[in-house]
Amino acid sequence: MYTIHSQILHWDIRVVRLEGLEQSPAFFNPYLIYSANPKVSGKGSIQLPLLSLPGTGQNFWFTMTMQDNGPMNVVKTSLLKWTIDGNTDQIGLLNGNAYGFTGGNYVCDWPNMQQSVYNMTLDYEYLDSKTRTLQIRIHQNNSTTLNYWPPYDN
Repeated sequence: MYTIHSQILHWDIRVVRLEGLEQSPAFFNPYLIYSANPKVSGKGSIQLPLLSLPGTGQNFWFTMTMQDNGPMNVVKTSLLKWTIDGNTDQIGLLNGNAYGFTGGNYVCDWPNMQQSVYNMTLDYEYLDSKTRTLQIRIHQNNSTTLNYWPPYDN
């Protein structure tokens, strides 16, 4: 009986792990289309490279680290904004309010966006003067050919 139970339980664990993988956003959106690594310190705003989305009416997986390590209580604002035709959307943290899904030191979201070129801005405020390199990544679900290779570490 122990052998039967352990084999069934082992099989069940593998199925659960596979289902967990299928629910991972990276599984559904494996293709990197945008990457930026801005350095921030103190308070300010950075104009990031433009975001050129190749597809229409798709969900794109946005992720951003707000801090690489250390306590999160030094992060007052870390807000990634994208704008087109006067319309702005955002993910991040603004005065303790989360925009998107947060998990420790990062924030993510899955917005539906149209094919276009978006202005990208990062607003930030940290309560110390340490220099941080944030990681911003955007993925999509198909392998639309880009005419450039997104920088992974710049």
